Amino acid sequence: PLNLVNVSEPLKVARLIAGVDDTSRNEVKIIPRLPPSWSGYRMENWPIYTSHGLVRADISCEKKDGKFNFAIQVRDGDAIPKLSVRLPETKGTVWKKKDNAKKVEFTSSY
Repeated sequence: PLNLVNVSEPLKVARLIAGVDDTSRNEVKIIPRLPPSWSGYRMENWPIYTSHGLVRADISCEKKDGKFNFAIQVRDGDAIPKLSVRLPETKGTVWKKKDNAKKVEFTSSY
């Protein structure tokens, strides 16, 4: 039998690193939390709840050469009505926002 404790802990850590907060249906917030030794992550077919229902998206984050690159592409022609992404900047953090997000790329310098 499957030991759910062994499955749930890695999934919890993945959700924390990804930082997808879809608890408010009015706005989806993404707050990536990359460990210092990581250069990035990629998630495919990730479920996200929005005010229009469930959508699935491919998300990637990458730290390289002093830049932080974030990209999201919603699958199947769907969109996220209101998206906010918190990215690191040299003097703190910045929120980047997009309405009706289908394919979005944000870059910041850290």
